[in-house]
Amino acid sequence: MTRAALLRRRLQNHSLTASACRTPLDVVRTMGAVQAQDYAAAKWAIALRGPGLKESDIDAALDAGTIIRTHVLRPTWHFVDPADLRWMLALTAPRIRASTATSHRRLGIEPSALPRSRRVIERAFAGRRDLTRAELVDALRRARLPVDGLQPIFLMLDAEVEGLVCSGPRRGKQFTYALLDERVPNGRVVERHDALGRLARIYLTSHGPATLRDFAWWSGLTTRDARTAIAAIAPSLAHQVVDGLTCWFVDGGAPPISRSPTVHLLPNFDEYLVAYQDRGPITDGMPSRLQLSRGGVLSARLLINGIVAGTWKRTIGRRGVDVEIAAPARIGDRVRRAIRTAAEAYREFARTS
Repeated sequence: MTRAALLRRRLQNHSLTASACRTPLDVVRTMGAVQAQDYAAAKWAIALRGPGLKESDIDAALDAGTIIRTHVLRPTWHFVDPADLRWMLALTAPRIRASTATSHRRLGIEPSALPRSRRVIERAFAGRRDLTRAELVDALRRARLPVDGLQPIFLMLDAEVEGLVCSGPRRGKQFTYALLDERVPNGRVVERHDALGRLARIYLTSHGPATLRDFAWWSGLTTRDARTAIAAIAPSLAHQVVDGLTCWFVDGGAPPISRSPTVHLLPNFDEYLVAYQDRGPITDGMPSRLQLSRGGVLSARLLINGIVAGTWKRTIGRRGVDVEIAAPARIGDRVRRAIRTAAEAYREFARTS
């Protein structure tokens, strides 16, 4: 498989060139999980994959609990389908606990503080549907738990990973937490071996073709567990060698080669950018300013035919939202027109929000 063929498949599987998604839940369910620590950017990531979706649609889905925003997979925020949250937490929480233990020690959070903080958080919800972080930090402070600097962030993360809390409805522009048992009273119960295979299938269907190392990075699983997960569903997978690496995917048919350029304005932390250990296929040959640093803040990128080719940012002026694009100096008229169309799509999204 050539790189160009790999990128065409990825664009299709990411629902960026062909999408049957009509609601925020459709997108999140299809992708499995959508990285969402930058809430505004994550909403645009969903809208890119759901034609016609507005920012208010995604806000409403979060408020209603149709999609949940919480820490799962790697220790960062993701949008997830409520029906998948519990088995995903059961599968990935041990690794998140292990990865945050070092931060706990650095911040002076004793292991005994974690169960204590969870008890305080649970009591704070008595008679309350939702609480802001500030309200919960106040409860932790009154209980003489560590709440300086980053300490409360990690206490709340622990409560999420332990399945105590998740996102609640927003209160104005403030985010809230809610008890998971009230927000997501039911969820699929999946045995660990089956959960491994299920997670691999979701990832390789929505993000493939991808390598074993890519899947391990995205899921937060050990390489051994990632290998077991792929082996569990290997008979139903296709694989091709790209640049000497074995790439796995669920074969839904090769997408047609488009005669027109495909252009996307991806937000920072978009799944297309962050969900791979090896980002060479989308950045090789690009200037150093366009390379994607692992774990770093990834600024919004201009994508041309699946390859990172520039950057973009929104600006708010007297006439409303505008889009500034840093594109290659030498591009053809068809690409230039496609860029203008992509920019107008974002302006429309921003105008209707």
